[in-house]
Amino acid sequence: MIRLTYFSIIGIVIALCAYWITSNPGQVLINWQGWEIRLSVDVLIILIVLYTFTFLMVLKLLRWLNIANFLSNPKRLATKRAKAESHLDQAWGSYALGDFELALKQGLKAKSANGENNSALRLLAKVTQKLEKDENPYLEKLKLSSGNNIWVHKQDLHKYLQDKNWPAAKEIVSLMLEEHPKNPYLLKEAILLNARLSDWENAKNSISSMEKNRSFFAKNDLNHIKAVVDYALALEEKAAGKKSEALNLLKTSLNNDPSFAPAALAAIKTLIELGDIKTAEKTLKAIWKIAPNDELSDVALDLNPQESSTETYRRVKVLCDSAPHFAESQHLLAKSAIATKHWPEARKALDTLIGSDKASKETYMLLAKLEVKQKNDYEAETKFQKIAEQKPLGNKWLCHACGSSPQHYFPICDECGEFDSVKWSKN
Repeated sequence: MIRLTYFSIIGIVIALCAYWITSNPGQVLINWQGWEIRLSVDVLIILIVLYTFTFLMVLKLLRWLNIANFLSNPKRLATKRAKAESHLDQAWGSYALGDFELALKQGLKAKSANGENNSALRLLAKVTQKLEKDENPYLEKLKLSSGNNIWVHKQDLHKYLQDKNWPAAKEIVSLMLEEHPKNPYLLKEAILLNARLSDWENAKNSISSMEKNRSFFAKNDLNHIKAVVDYALALEEKAAGKKSEALNLLKTSLNNDPSFAPAALAAIKTLIELGDIKTAEKTLKAIWKIAPNDELSDVALDLNPQESSTETYRRVKVLCDSAPHFAESQHLLAKSAIATKHWPEARKALDTLIGSDKASKETYMLLAKLEVKQKNDYEAETKFQKIAEQKPLGNKWLCHACGSSPQHYFPICDECGEFDSVKWSKN
């Protein structure tokens, strides 16, 4: 009885609505891109009813065909995932071989097959970077996920380091260190970036943080970096007229790395300026046994302006005899011997190098000079000068990052901006 009453009320309402619409006919006008559609209200209502009925019937048909279960079938989903992973593996293979266009196509197939998961997005982000496209939408999508922040920052950092954009790289490292303050890789990059920016105080602070946590550097490598940073700070102190403070920093530098010749050279020059010739000579002897170079050679010849040329030769000979296996020792000994007309000693020093892999352009230029000074033999001079032109330059200051050859050691290469890339070595 209640149900009959319910349906009766609905019928009455529908009849009243139909009567009202019939008594009050109206028009419906639809304008769209120049097209006009005119319908009476009753026709529009009939269309809505038909659309609703059709929609319900389609849903009923889909349930009957069991489409939902088909789409969520485990076997079908597993096949789809396997296909996506196959495309992704192929994309990484193409990426490894440098075929970035193909990697992009295969990555898009993986994304289409399995949706925008992190694996596909990361691949597409890296490929887009390699292709140097103006926009990288995949990287932007990854940024929206907090779990991908570090990975995205790492991609940005890699790009900034490649572009030598040190300020931007330092900013990224600072952000990453907020989340991972003890990460050895980030601490290492913080040291190097502060150094590249000549921010020596912060570089020193970063070194302290590195020492407190797990070290990413070998101990000797970290000690060398500490030595270079102290050397750079010493140069700043000396430029400010603080020679004693500079000397203390140079001593600390040499304690960290006794073979760091630039610090020894700066210490020797500072000691000479302070009038401490004895300590300067002691420092020179210590570094010459480990890492001689031409700048130290020049200092050795001019260490004490008060002594005679013969006294200089005797002192230089003792110095060179302490490290005879270095070409720099034989060259220095030959220079001093020629200056004091010790011809046999000069020739012996040069003959030690002639015919060996240590002979260089300077060896034959000194031999040419010896022929003129000892015998006035200009033909022999010309002969050895021509030979010298065909010989390698020998050891020199060389940047191992860009190949430039500065006259002196600098903590940061003037040409490429790399930190501690300048070494005393052969080209």
